[in-house]
Amino acid sequence: YPIIIMFGFLSGCGVATFSVGIPQVSYWYPQSRQGTVLGIFGGVGNLAPGIFTILLPFAIAAWGLAGSYFAWFTFLIIGTVVYAWFARDAYVFQLRQQGADPDSSRRIAREKGEELFPTQTVWQAVTTAAEDPRTWGLVALYFVSFGGFLALTTWFPTYWINLHQMDVRQAALLGGLGFSLVAAITRVFGGMISERLGG
Repeated sequence: YPIIIMFGFLSGCGVATFSVGIPQVSYWYPQSRQGTVLGIFGGVGNLAPGIFTILLPFAIAAWGLAGSYFAWFTFLIIGTVVYAWFARDAYVFQLRQQGADPDSSRRIAREKGEELFPTQTVWQAVTTAAEDPRTWGLVALYFVSFGGFLALTTWFPTYWINLHQMDVRQAALLGGLGFSLVAAITRVFGGMISERLGG
């Protein structure tokens, strides 16, 4: 049980990094493209649960439970190294890190096409957002929808195995492909639609 809790904690940390990527991606693109860009980021980011739902039964059969977790951990390490090597913050943050004052960094970044700029420190932005009741509604909606997405991704294979006596590989394929991947791809189109019709 403590090992399962530890892996659950580590998985939660991985999911939390997803929310860090949203503002990082957002600063790179103009406001008129935010729906599409964030829809793609969210949809591609949500592909992983479906892919791993499909692959996990095959990995466990080939390498066992410990070997499967080791392969997953190796995949995460490689992804982290690739991200650390290639990822860059938007221009305004790069310029600030190089020592430019806020006004000149904003001017230079605007010349390079950046439209969104932080107006406060991180803590001030969090406090300001927390004072707006709409933030709490959106957080609750995100908690239920994304939590529900992950819960259904893990529950559907069990449901199909127990109720419909499917083979574990068939159930994983149906859960990963039939639900999780379709939901992730739908999120991309949802972002595009929100850009045209509004949130």
